[in-house]
Formats: sequence, structure tokens, C-alpha cells
Amino acid sequence: MKRAPRGTVVVDRVVAAVVGLLLVVGGAALVALGTGWLQRRRPALADTLDTSWVATQSARSWWPWALAVVAVVLAVVAVWWLAAHRPEPRAGTLPLRGEVPGARLWVASGPVVEVVSGLVERDPQVRSTSLALVRERGRLVLTGAVVVDSDADLDSVTDAVASGLDELGRVLGRDDVETRIHLGVASRGRTARRLH
Repeated sequence: MKRAPRGTVVVDRVVAAVVGLLLVVGGAALVALGTGWLQRRRPALADTLDTSWVATQSARSWWPWALAVVAVVLAVVAVWWLAAHRPEPRAGTLPLRGEVPGARLWVASGPVVEVVSGLVERDPQVRSTSLALVRERGRLVLTGAVVVDSDADLDSVTDAVASGLDELGRVLGRDDVETRIHLGVASRGRTARRLH
């Protein structure tokens, strides 16, 4: 699965915190005003609140234009946010290299990735895999995660991943497949899951 760029993650968290805080404060203020709690507890503050300016400003000729500009800015931000979070396209089917008179051979990427996962999971130190074959800027990339025991020998796990990648290249008949695999370490407290 695609990981969002670090800048996008930071923006997401800051915006979520600010919007969440504004919603909580705004909701609490509306409840305080609507139930009369503010009038009872802080009558001086309630009397100083003047919301007539909202009606005055919204009647002005520039108000619809200001709303239109805000709507366009929000639409641009929404499109940017969606583009920053769009998933990478799965590889789907891939052409096989080779000569077959009068035919072109194709292979579904799903079963091929399952074979690669199976080869990696043969290592007893590997608890689970979650791999996918995606197209990324015109390149074919095997991406995903491999979860290993906390005391795993990383050289052994790396060899298992390399073995799976070699098999992938052999099946597809190509050596240009790139990899981006994140190693996760299982906590010691979890019961080891046997894969075979």
C-alpha cells in the first residue's frame, strides 16, 4: 500500500487537530448559547455578544463573491488532498515475455504475488506478509510489508525476500522489477503464528 509523503501526513495531522478543536469549541459554544447556560453562568459575557454583524455582512453585495472564493479554495484543497492520497494502481495483468506463434501471453499479478509471499513466508522467522505488485511512474514495483519475529536474523529474512524477488523475475521473464518492502517487528508478547 502506498504511504503518504511525510509532508502530507504532517498537514493531515495539523488540519485534523485544528478542525477538531474548532468543532469542539464551536459545538460547546452553540450548546452554551442554545441552552441558556451562558446566560445563567456568565450574564455579562452573554450580554456583550453581538451577532448582528453576521446579518449585516451577509446582506452586502460582496458576500456571495467571498463565499464563491472560499468555495473555490476549499475545492482546490480537496482535490490536492485526494491526489496526495490516491492509491497506486495495481499491476493487474502483465505480459509474459517469450515467443508463442500467433498469441500473446498474459499473467494475472495476484497469483504471482501470492507465490512470492509464500516463498518469503517459508522462513520460520517471518510471521506474515502483505505484498502487492503496483505500477509507479512507469515502473513495476513489488511493495508491501513483511512482519518478522523480534529476534529474527535480518540476513536470513533478506535472503527470503531476495528469493521471492528472483522467482518473480523468473516467472515474469524480466529483471526490472523494483522492491519497496517495509520490515515490521512483531512484539514479543504476541503468540507466533505458524505459516506452514
